[in-house]
Amino acid sequence: MSPHSALPAIDAQGLMEAFAGWGSAATVVTVNGADGMPCGVGASAAGPVSQDPPLIHVTLWRSPAARRVLGNSTFAVNVLSQVQAEGARRIARGSASGLVWRNDGGVPVLSGNTATIVCAPWNVYDGGDHVLLVGEVLKYNLGAARPLVLGYGLQSGTDEGGLQPMPVLWSWGRSGL
Repeated sequence: MSPHSALPAIDAQGLMEAFAGWGSAATVVTVNGADGMPCGVGASAAGPVSQDPPLIHVTLWRSPAARRVLGNSTFAVNVLSQVQAEGARRIARGSASGLVWRNDGGVPVLSGNTATIVCAPWNVYDGGDHVLLVGEVLKYNLGAARPLVLGYGLQSGTDEGGLQPMPVLWSWGRSGL
């Protein structure tokens, strides 16, 4: 008998609402697809794991889109900027239409990111209805744009001009294309 068996059942919808209020940077993992075309999937979470060796993690909803980016390919973690909000919505709908890509040493990267981190696959862990992809950082590029922060939907907490406040530095979907 598990020590947790006496606990009340968790309301899945309520838990998802609680998770939605947990702000994080809008993050997309991109790779070259089997057909050589760029593909990507929105991450529900991302963040640092280790400085030595330099590792980060991304949490991906277990989906066909996630399966396309899981593998032995070098991948990029794209931390989206506020000007990429419409592109984030397209990715969430499974569309690559209108996205601007660039090539970073053979890895497809979205243009206009707040930060781009190129990684070699390190390990993949089971996370229930998600998978946790850990990558070893090969290189990174920091942009000057403000990050697009998720929390109860895109661009929550914007000011009158449509800009989000500066996020707390430690701030880091069911989506894919």
